[in-house]
Amino acid sequence: MAKIWKSFLMFVVLVMVMGVVPAIFSASPVQANMSNITVNPYDSNFIGETSSYIITMTTGAMLQPPSAKITIEFPAGTDISAVAAAHVFIKGAVCTTVNIVGQQLEATVPGAVLINPGETFTVTISTAGGITNPPDSSNSGDGRYTVDVWTSVETTHVPSSAYTIFAVDLWESNGTTWKDSYTTIQAAIDAAAAGDHITVPAGTFTENVNVGLPLTIQGAGSATTTVTAANPASSVFNVTANSVDISGFTVSGATVATTAGIYLANGVTLCNIHDNTLTGNGDGLWLGSGSNHNTITNNDVSNNLWQGLEIYISNDNTFSDNTANSNTSYGFKIDSGDHNTYTHNTANSNGKYGFYVVTGDGGGATNNTFTNNIANLNTQYGIRINGGSDYTLTGNTFNANVLEGIRLKENITNLSMQNNNITNNPIGIDIDASVADVSTWTVTNNNITGNTTSGISNNATTGTLEATNNR
Repeated sequence: MAKIWKSFLMFVVLVMVMGVVPAIFSASPVQANMSNITVNPYDSNFIGETSSYIITMTTGAMLQPPSAKITIEFPAGTDISAVAAAHVFIKGAVCTTVNIVGQQLEATVPGAVLINPGETFTVTISTAGGITNPPDSSNSGDGRYTVDVWTSVETTHVPSSAYTIFAVDLWESNGTTWKDSYTTIQAAIDAAAAGDHITVPAGTFTENVNVGLPLTIQGAGSATTTVTAANPASSVFNVTANSVDISGFTVSGATVATTAGIYLANGVTLCNIHDNTLTGNGDGLWLGSGSNHNTITNNDVSNNLWQGLEIYISNDNTFSDNTANSNTSYGFKIDSGDHNTYTHNTANSNGKYGFYVVTGDGGGATNNTFTNNIANLNTQYGIRINGGSDYTLTGNTFNANVLEGIRLKENITNLSMQNNNITNNPIGIDIDASVADVSTWTVTNNNITGNTTSGISNNATTGTLEATNNR
């Protein structure tokens, strides 16, 4: 019995040395396939544009030159016909042999490259290869794509995770019927009909956009979609049509005087500008003469070269929940305008004033209302009003401005200031000697405390100021 057992052990050793393992001891090994495949189109990931590609993958088997090959099958519509061996790099080494058949690119692993089982590596196809991104395949938004990868050893076709080719999409006015895709905002506008919707993906667009139709233009969000002026001497968005809705952008780069991030041209009405960041422009937002009945909401118009937001001879506009901080001159400026309403806006740390109202050369400023706004820490005044009539200031905060909380000049009639916090300025309310008469003013129920020189400095030439129940 011992001899039989010894003979059996010698047989096992022999077959192991010879590399022959009987089925009774082990099943045949299962060959792993490619895995963890990701695709990164870079330089451009917009439809129809030339791009470079980095394809990252993990091999399940050894890929050893000179016989190992990697095949990548691109989706329909991707033009790979210009790719040559010199454009393809495996683990950073340039390929010597590449074959293109239809949508398939087969690359031979370079002689100096050994890819071990379980190794993650990259195949890079340079811009010089001229891969042209496919069109939008979904016809309903940004195209989602995959590539298939296999090798001469791992023959199963394995798809990558999905990657996106972006598009500026044009929709009918119902917002759900897709019309076409474009690579620029202007191209989509030029193809649009009145009332259409345009959706703009995340990314940076360098263009000056002219909007001459009533359209809805919606970015993916100001944190991700940026439009920068191609020509800094022109406004980034130049709106010449009524009933335009613009939202979801960061807009910058119009840096010459009289330009703006968004400019509503003379006579433009009924526009809705909301949820944008307008920074690094001459003015963040500018409403031209006769640009009336517009709604401006929840925009950040900070850090501009002149004003955050300016209106010029514009009436009946509504401004709410906007932020205009750290502009070189003013946060908000009214250069002539009637019946404009400012509510819940913030204008802090501007180079001159938080709010500035001047009658200018447009015939005056009347019936403008300021409610629950904040203007703190401005280099000169929280608000300055030069002339006009029928102002209402209610529930605002003017705190810690360098010179004065409120500065009032020239002939102003029918001014009401109630329930405001005018605190911690050198002068709370400064009424200049150029004010002819304060008898039509009421200053009541305000908190006028902590001002180091005076709470109210009244230098008006005539009239008795009604200032009651203030503290």
